Amino acid sequence: LFSTFDYLDPVTDRGYLSDNGMNPYNDECNGTDTSLSDWTHLNSVSVGAFDNYLISVRHLSAIMSISRTTFKLLWTLSSEIDSDFTFASEASKFYDQHAVLQAENGDLMLFDNGNARTQYQGGSDFSRGLILSMDYENKVASLKTEFVGAYTDHEGSTYQLDSGNYVTCFPAGDGGDLNGWLPGGHA
Repeated sequence: LFSTFDYLDPVTDRGYLSDNGMNPYNDECNGTDTSLSDWTHLNSVSVGAFDNYLISVRHLSAIMSISRTTFKLLWTLSSEIDSDFTFASEASKFYDQHAVLQAENGDLMLFDNGNARTQYQGGSDFSRGLILSMDYENKVASLKTEFVGAYTDHEGSTYQLDSGNYVTCFPAGDGGDLNGWLPGGHA
């Protein structure tokens, strides 16, 4: 097994939500009221396409790829902390994501909540399903497809269906919104 502390430093690896948002929160333990900081907020683990695990580290806007056999850190992709990849454009960057998956061709699919986007890029809040084309040789992540919808500060997911279409869940408002997309646009 492995620990977050094997790969990340709570002093130097900080994202916008590491120090803002729902942090710190109070928890009662053994009769004491302790203030805690959720500096990483790991929210998904999935098996990748290359004998790896993909770990979503929401509060650092980071995705880590870890070998399934050696538990060695293979790479980190992040809009907020040191990243082994660059982004082809600002539009390729994601913030405070959920539900990261890797397609057989290596593309990454995730739900980009966008909590910290206005802190770094300005503009207005929005969330989206996001597919990144990954160039592992040159270490570049590029926007391939996005499914923009209602802003939601937490939760969300995007999945590709067997038909090749996509479904994205925006869990904002009264029960959320489930949207379907064809590869070329909204269904």
